[in-house]
Order: sequence, then C-alpha cells, then structure tokens
Amino acid sequence: MGKFYGFLIISAAAFLISSCQLMFNPDFVNKVEAGITTNQPYVYIAGQDGSGNACYWANGSYHQLTTGGTGKATSIFVSGSTAYISGVDGNNKACYWVDGVEQSLENGANGKAASIFVLNSIIYIAGVDASLNACYWVNGVEKSLGNGLNGQAFSIFVSGGNVYVAGNDGSAYPQNVGYWINGSLNIIGTINYTYVDSIFIYGNTVYIAGNSVLHFPSYWTTNLTGGPLTETDFPYGPSGPEINTIFVTGNNVYAAGVDGYDPAFVCYWINGIETQLADATTGFASSIFVFGESAYVAGNDKTPAACYWINGVKQLLANGGNGRANSIFVISTNSPPAKL
Repeated sequence: MGKFYGFLIISAAAFLISSCQLMFNPDFVNKVEAGITTNQPYVYIAGQDGSGNACYWANGSYHQLTTGGTGKATSIFVSGSTAYISGVDGNNKACYWVDGVEQSLENGANGKAASIFVLNSIIYIAGVDASLNACYWVNGVEKSLGNGLNGQAFSIFVSGGNVYVAGNDGSAYPQNVGYWINGSLNIIGTINYTYVDSIFIYGNTVYIAGNSVLHFPSYWTTNLTGGPLTETDFPYGPSGPEINTIFVTGNNVYAAGVDGYDPAFVCYWINGIETQLADATTGFASSIFVFGESAYVAGNDKTPAACYWINGVKQLLANGGNGRANSIFVISTNSPPAKL
C-alpha cells in the first residue's frame, strides 16, 4: 500500500463543521440532516502549491505559508474565526500555523506534524518528533507515543476529554498498528498486513480506517474506551485498494482513497458503495469532509493538479498545478470566515 508516511493526511482529523457550534453537537447535526440550515459552504483546504510551497486555500483564494519550494501543509481545522494548519516549515521543522502565523512545536526539528484538531481553544497535533518517535502535541508540548524509532502518528481526534491517535508504534518489526487512547496503544494488527490512516468519533463510536490483513479497504469500530473491534470491509477493484480518510454523520460512513494501482482510480465510498472521481485516474484522495448532503474530497487529479471534488465534480485550485490538496474543512457561511 503506497503511503505518504508522515505527510499524508489524513487528515482526517480536520473533521468538524464549525458553525460556532461543533459539528458533533447533536442539535446542529440534526438541523443539517433535516435540511434546516440554508447557509452556503465555505471551503478551506491545506496542501502544497505547484512550486512546492506549503499553502492553503480559503474558498478558492490562495494563501502561501512558506517560500522556496519548501514545507508542507498537512491538515487544516477551523474553529470559530480561526484557521489552524499543521505541517512542516521551510526549515524542515514540525510546526503549525494560526491564521498564517507559524508556531513552533517542542522537539519539532526534522519532525512531521501530520494532523491537527482544536477543541475549547486547545490545539492537538499528531505526528513524529525530532527523534522519529510517534507523538502528539498539546498546545506545543510533546506527548510521546510508541516504543522507539520509526513510529507514525497519522490522525488525531479529541472527544470527552480523551485524545485518540491512529498510527503505528516503533516496536521491532513488524510494528504494531492501531490507535492510542491517552497514550495507551490498542493493537489492530501489524504493519505490512494492516494499515491505519484515519480516526474519527461519532456519538459513542470510534471509527479507525485503513486496510485489513486481506488488503481490503476497511474500517474498524469500537467503543470510546477501546473495547472489542468490529471490522467492516469494502469491495474493491482488481489491483488493490487504499483507504485514506473517513468521515461519519448520521447513519452514513464516508471514506476516500484509491481503488486499484494500474491504473489507480481515485474514489470515495458511502456505506461501501464506490463513486469514482472525475479526471482522477492515477490521482490521489487525501481527505474527505461532509457538509449537509454533499461530500467534499481533497487531493490531486491525474495531471497532477491540486483540486477537490464536490459529489464527484472536480474543482481546480489556484496555483495548484503539480500541487496537492492534503486536507479539507468546510464551515457554514453563517460563521465568520477565518482571518486571512
């Protein structure tokens, strides 16, 4: 399974609709699902431009974060009127940006900040530190994960005062793959047989997405304390799949990735039903977000160019030629847009 280890988002942690309410506020979710909200979406995307600079797009408007063809913007999260972006700066340091202003992370030199989540003004970031240990940061202070070198923390989610991180530890080969709850590892499998890329919580259920031992695009569900796992496998094409990101709302499970390798068909699934994305053969799907009844998928098309799709219809991004869209986050226009 091909991966952008350390830089792939997964983004999957940028998964709240910020309408001055958290998306997972049941009242707000019920209103969205009932079609009561009539506000238009405002789309934020983090990634790299065609020159290799870290950047983000706010409703199509391009904003550069680094210069000289360096840096990566891996994940974006919007809370209230503030945009938070994780990534790597022009000096190869794990970092994050708040409304475009860079902030440092403890032991971030040569590290990788892969996923960001914000709750109650506390900033949580998953990634790899200067010693190549899987870790997460809380307001810039490091919390170590794993048992040694070469661990990976791909995705982070916070709920009920608990911090959930998906990835693999640094144990001797084959490394353990799974998820941590407040630093305690729950093992799903071992690397090269099982992969996890994204973690998401909806209600009282934890969803961990990746690939199962039989190389199915799969997700696992468990309770908030890490009880027994239930595996769900999606059907896939003849050349093998990749599932990179997951989003859950109501009774629907959304996921995005690649179905096949030669050629690769970029796609998303709704409850296991696959939809191939326009102009995306040999492209990539990095992140999925659901707003109202529309699925937004960020990635790059076959050219390659940074883009996103709304219900399968492609939208190109300014300065995105040879770039990539790594993470997507959608808010309501009823909320004040983040400062630019």
